[in-house]
Amino acid sequence: MTIAPHMLSAKDEELLGVANRTDAMGVLAVWSTRARDIVPHLTQQTTEVRGFQILLEGVRLWDTYVQKYPESDRKAADFFILMEQAVARFVGRRDRDWNLPGARRVRARAGEDPCISLNDRHWHLMDSQRANGIWGLYRGAARRAKLLDQSMEALTQV
Repeated sequence: MTIAPHMLSAKDEELLGVANRTDAMGVLAVWSTRARDIVPHLTQQTTEVRGFQILLEGVRLWDTYVQKYPESDRKAADFFILMEQAVARFVGRRDRDWNLPGARRVRARAGEDPCISLNDRHWHLMDSQRANGIWGLYRGAARRAKLLDQSMEALTQV
């Protein structure tokens, strides 16, 4: 292979990946692979470390709640949805910067008195909040990172 005079070395097709309109030089694959070496459990859907932080804090709060109210018939997912709404509304109102799932609805209601609800989907952060919010998106990656146990509803014992 001849090397073009303006290139330092021959083009390595495996290293660069496929170039496209949004990644004209084809280097996104390089940085994506390198990033997974550094932080292996971030994925295309779980891009924010703060998402993991909120998930783990919510799971810890759930454990505290269950210990205090063992007779409760609440479910971990329901508890988390309410906690996620409360955190999102607080951060959105205070910082005007919620960059996790539901950001559009948080911004749209930043000036209103906050409300959280399981039953009134008008207050949910997005359609199908359980599946499309932090609970649905981050739990699998948190389990693979050994932050959550196999049930994905409790922190691992460290």
